[in-house]
Amino acid sequence: MLYALETKNGRVAWKYETGSQITSSPRVEGGRVYFGAVDGNMYCVDAASGQLIWKYGTGAAIVSSPFVLEGVVYIGSMDHSVYALKA
Repeated sequence: MLYALETKNGRVAWKYETGSQITSSPRVEGGRVYFGAVDGNMYCVDAASGQLIWKYGTGAAIVSSPFVLEGVVYIGSMDHSVYALKA
């Protein structure tokens, strides 16, 4: 599935292919976009270019939205766990 960021004029600035349905709302923080998908991965992409910075696999679908506080990304997974990842 594609994740797209739109500019003010409605044009797509970039798209990122996860290969899976994206179920969480994205969180934009510090020039990065964080989101989870049903493939069990938490993604971090550059907000300006859409390039992957990192991804982390939880082993189960992610349907919650990420929360970022003091450089840590918190995300819940369907494996009954909450993960705290360095932003």
